[in-house]
Amino acid sequence: MTLIELIDNIDELDDNCVIFISNDESISEKANAVIVTEELLPDNGKSPKGLKYLLEAYLIKELLDVWRKWRDGKEPTREEKFQAFVYFIDHDAYIPVDL
Repeated sequence: MTLIELIDNIDELDDNCVIFISNDESISEKANAVIVTEELLPDNGKSPKGLKYLLEAYLIKELLDVWRKWRDGKEPTREEKFQAFVYFIDHDAYIPVDL
């Protein structure tokens, strides 16, 4: 599953899932998403070998809920969801309305 497909269908995932991509991939729509449940993560708090941490599923759901609230309930397109996700990863903040 690509990263944009995962973001577009995030409501289908349990909140305790954590999203990763391969260390050799950059964050892009076509990056292959790796889903790991929290129970399967190493006890040391590090990412599984070869994987780069992105976000927990519940945080992605939350950032999309904020997107909707800040835009009077408008439903984001697939691309808007991905843009909000990348903005959150890059800035540790919700995407402003004027972007």
